[in-house]
Amino acid sequence: SNSQPLHTDGSYIPNFPNATIMCCISNTVSGGETIFLDLKKLVNILDSDKPELLEFLFNEEVLHERSGYTNKKKILSIEDNKLKINFNYFCISRKNSKKILENIDKFFDYINTSKNVKENIYPLKLNIGEAVFWKDSEVLHGRNSFVPTRDSERFLWKAAIEIGK
Repeated sequence: SNSQPLHTDGSYIPNFPNATIMCCISNTVSGGETIFLDLKKLVNILDSDKPELLEFLFNEEVLHERSGYTNKKKILSIEDNKLKINFNYFCISRKNSKKILENIDKFFDYINTSKNVKENIYPLKLNIGEAVFWKDSEVLHGRNSFVPTRDSERFLWKAAIEIGK
């Protein structure tokens, strides 16, 4: 029921599937919207507000690790002429340099507190039977908090999938 900050899935797994599908089974809670932040909007906001942080995100490789998997890549990159992101704060390895960890903390704090970021977040509350797909490396996602009154009041199936590139 806690909120989940903006992130990508599988940041620590090399060659993680490139998309996600989430289907609603039950969702009668107050709150709990899945939130999205378009990557191009984020880059524009950072370019205006925090250009030094944007430069770090495009230039430094950052090690993510979890469950025995590791993946080292830049947070922001351009691949196949597309803007890409690989970021999950809770999977950032403590093996990264002090400078990298400090910049990651700045980025995490910024995307969670910036008025400009908050104004560009799109909340989506799925109804029973609805689904949403997204390219995981092309958008950040998270979740607003919610207050359940019974088990499984908000129940969404989620799966990582590989779709055409």
